[in-house]
Amino acid sequence: MAPVSNLTSIVTSTDGLACSAEPKSLNTPLSSATLPHGVISLTQLAYTVPSSLVSNRAKRDDELWPRKLWDSKVSQVIARQGLSKHDCAELRYGNPQDDPIPGIVDVFINATFPPPGREVDWYAYSVPDSADLEAVAGRLSESRGVEYHPEDIIVTDGSLTALDLLIFASTDPGDEIIILSPVYFNYPVIIRHREAVPVIVPARPDSFEPDIEEIRRAVTPRTKAIIINSPNNPTGVIYSRECLMELAEMLEGLNATRECPILVISDEAYSRILYDDSS
Repeated sequence: MAPVSNLTSIVTSTDGLACSAEPKSLNTPLSSATLPHGVISLTQLAYTVPSSLVSNRAKRDDELWPRKLWDSKVSQVIARQGLSKHDCAELRYGNPQDDPIPGIVDVFINATFPPPGREVDWYAYSVPDSADLEAVAGRLSESRGVEYHPEDIIVTDGSLTALDLLIFASTDPGDEIIILSPVYFNYPVIIRHREAVPVIVPARPDSFEPDIEEIRRAVTPRTKAIIINSPNNPTGVIYSRECLMELAEMLEGLNATRECPILVISDEAYSRILYDDSS
């Protein structure tokens, strides 16, 4: 295949899209060496497409720069100290290194071999089995002390998909969602992807807990939700019961005067990881 000029190289990775202005041949794969500084393609999959097919926002790739710059700066500090990543504890992302609990791998393996006479629909949009929903609802009821029913459960292919679906279902373009800083980097990306507006409110500098008065001041008629994350990523802070009760009381007061109540989106990915004397 003949090379095609005036192309922009698009590299797909688990971090998103990385764009390079150099023309590439349609049959020439990109290597990580051709990527801009600080950008790593985890999948090493590359495609070359006419630049006219790529949206301006995808070319800018501005949503991912904070993480890329952070990765680059950390790598530079490690190198200056004469260390390698093997000498350091990785605390930036939720990437545990522990092995799965005994038996969990067997559960997944056995799930790929259904009992005789039972067909399995592997498509992700299929309706979950009612027994599975009952099991999830029962487990949540037991662990949270709140009664859940199968109809309360929506099964998604990951927590970020659930968050994306929730923001899509609850916001219109231009609506606002309050998030607390330091912020998990994916929150503003998903919010902007759904054409909503992330409103970043600094956490309390002395505790990294939500600053209730700052949140109150950030609320506008376009506010649709607030995302809380405890145990928190990236600070590791567990919000106190007193802080959460104060937040709930403040929102109840505001919602009493609003036509559309402000939702609380509680991201509890680390809820079973607790420090001593925490709950």
